[in-house]
Amino acid sequence: MTVADRMTDVQNVGDLREEAYMRHVYVRSFREEVLPPLALDAAQFQARAAQNPANAPLNRDAGLSDKVDALYSTMQFYKIVFYLASHPEQSLHGTVYIDGSFDFSQSVSLGGTSGDVTLAVGGDLTIGKNVAVANRHDLTTVAGRRTPAIVVLGARTPVDLPVQTCGPRVNWSGALVMCAGSTLVVDGLIYTQDGMAVEPGASLDQVGAMYHSHRGTGNPGFTILDATLVLRFDPLALSAFGKGATMLSWQQLH
Repeated sequence: MTVADRMTDVQNVGDLREEAYMRHVYVRSFREEVLPPLALDAAQFQARAAQNPANAPLNRDAGLSDKVDALYSTMQFYKIVFYLASHPEQSLHGTVYIDGSFDFSQSVSLGGTSGDVTLAVGGDLTIGKNVAVANRHDLTTVAGRRTPAIVVLGARTPVDLPVQTCGPRVNWSGALVMCAGSTLVVDGLIYTQDGMAVEPGASLDQVGAMYHSHRGTGNPGFTILDATLVLRFDPLALSAFGKGATMLSWQQLH
């Protein structure tokens, strides 16, 4: 629990009132539950993208004339983003998979005002300085609320030489980095295999839920520094895990 300005283990109500000096807090009881680490399967997202023909017309317009699926290399997806930035009236659909790390260097809306896009990344994902990325869903439907927004899965084996981003160094381990002044607006689940870092001046506005792992290291799953986070929790966003959990964890934000 976070009590006052520090995060600590509180075993019972007496400790909360006496040792933590929270004398006017009333709690019936504490229940301890240990949840196993949750993970998403990259192969499932790859398969969905490989069987997704909905973006074939956009692929053709973006210069990928022979591409009929939504399984992209990094360079192919740069072409998609460049095209969307120049044609904001168009959008992606369904599950999209990038086979590698990707840096957003242009502002873009992936699915329009009420889309159905899941962006899955087989590496790291970085949103560049002062870049705005949006992935909105149709929240009037159950399907829209259940659709994951961004899934950063990492490579099966991270590379040996980390690359410096605007913040932490990344090595295809499954990290999401928001650079200074960047903006991310999403509906649905944000999942990372190796944590998320929000740099100073960045802004994250989300309706849904987030879950960040750390590949078994002792690193924090989520860090934020002098930035803005607005998270309107929606338990349906966690249905991608298939566990029926309504609350997984929470972080203390400074």
